[in-house]
Amino acid sequence: MRVFIKPDQSHPTEYMILEQQLTILETSKKLKELGVKQESMFYWKQDLNGVSWILVYVSYIARLKNEVKANPDIWISAFTVTELGEIMKDKIEPFPPMYDSSMENWNWQDEVIADTEAEVRGRMLVFLLENKLIEL
Repeated sequence: MRVFIKPDQSHPTEYMILEQQLTILETSKKLKELGVKQESMFYWKQDLNGVSWILVYVSYIARLKNEVKANPDIWISAFTVTELGEIMKDKIEPFPPMYDSSMENWNWQDEVIADTEAEVRGRMLVFLLENKLIEL
């Protein structure tokens, strides 16, 4: 499923793909397992057959608040870039030092690579939590 959002009326033919702005399901599940508070604008929701997952916008969830509370296992936050930035804002240094000699011997095994910024931030948060480098 692809969800599109029209970014701006001045460019009616350009669309932003929503999935590129959110953490993927696997990363979202891992963040939930690690105890990241499940508060976001978008959620992954397990469909009625219990096999696949769909993206749901928060306004839809507002109408189903009781269902979310009653069935938390079928609702998982799909975090945006901004939401992940807010979660980590006081946890990581905003600007790296001008020069760090430790980087000369860095083996890059902890490098985080993904296709989108949201996914990079999500994976970075997973890494930081799993390695107990930060606490939420």
